[in-house]
Amino acid sequence: MSHPHLRRPVRTRCAVVALSIAALVTAACGSPMADPAGGAAADPCAGSAALNLVERTANMPVAERQSLLEGEAVAAAGGSIDLYTELNDPQPIVDAFQKKYPDLTVNVYRAGSEQIRQRVLEESAANFSGADVVEMDSLEMAILDENKLLAPASSPMIGEVSEAARFPRYTGDRLSYIVPLWNTNLLAPGDVPKSLEDLADPRFKGKLALESSDVFWFAGLVKYMEREQGKTKDEAVDVFRKIAANASITSGHTTTTELVVAGQYAIASNNFIH
Repeated sequence: MSHPHLRRPVRTRCAVVALSIAALVTAACGSPMADPAGGAAADPCAGSAALNLVERTANMPVAERQSLLEGEAVAAAGGSIDLYTELNDPQPIVDAFQKKYPDLTVNVYRAGSEQIRQRVLEESAANFSGADVVEMDSLEMAILDENKLLAPASSPMIGEVSEAARFPRYTGDRLSYIVPLWNTNLLAPGDVPKSLEDLADPRFKGKLALESSDVFWFAGLVKYMEREQGKTKDEAVDVFRKIAANASITSGHTTTTELVVAGQYAIASNNFIH
């Protein structure tokens, strides 16, 4: 994916990691460097300023740690922080952050998770770092983690979040509720689905949109049907095959919502609750 972002040389500005409580968050270390002997790529965080700062602040009292990190962030690039996020409206978070830390300025790049992941990977391949903080879904964060592009997630507040949201190099900051939605001008009350399986009914052929990126939604519902409904895995997956046969595949939850509102589709099977 090409983009107009002004690329700049890699520099580690990871002080913002601990300042920003909103998570699936961490800073990029840089691009993985190949072993000259032809071995596996080296961990770009090893020996980096990011890792050094995490180690320096590991056992500091909270107030002292916060003061040090704020100073480091202000010193880096004049206190400018680049946030990549998939949130539809990150401004309230940015405003609250800048109110608490008036010497810091947050620059926001807003896009879908797949686009953010691709952008970070492309910047890394070019040995440039555009993001200080990344906020997107955990599937895409895991890909960045596998590519060794994330500094360790470190904060005295991590213990206050759900254990399920704690990962070595990123921390969950929100839950996404995925629900069906429909256009009430196009779908009569009697045609509204009562269950997921209803979406496999031929009456939805050509009327249904299926957003393509919700891997966890698919996997979670397959497990639910196995555990709670007594279906085999093949039977559960077959439900989705039949639903997909009725559906047009769309990309992006906001786009999918707009298409349903506009009347291009009567119903979408999976969208965010907001």
